[in-house]
Amino acid sequence: MPAPSLYEQVGGDAVLRPAVELFYRKVFQDPTLVPFFDGIDRDRLKAHQLAFLSHVLGGPDQYEGRELRDAHASHAIEQRHFDCITLHME
Repeated sequence: MPAPSLYEQVGGDAVLRPAVELFYRKVFQDPTLVPFFDGIDRDRLKAHQLAFLSHVLGGPDQYEGRELRDAHASHAIEQRHFDCITLHME
């Protein structure tokens, strides 16, 4: 029997889905970050993030989005924005 994937080890969708919801709840309430999400379909974004996490952790979902660098290149993201995001990951 193969070793469980990281996806399985962290609890799969049952853990990742609420974690993504909590993360974006914090991000969407952060006045420094919320302007980046004007006009964005937030439910689609959360589903996209969930697929990304599943994919990189060896779960069943396939991530078909752009490379992260390309997806964020048009935004004026500064270190302070990155710092805010990492705080919301706690």
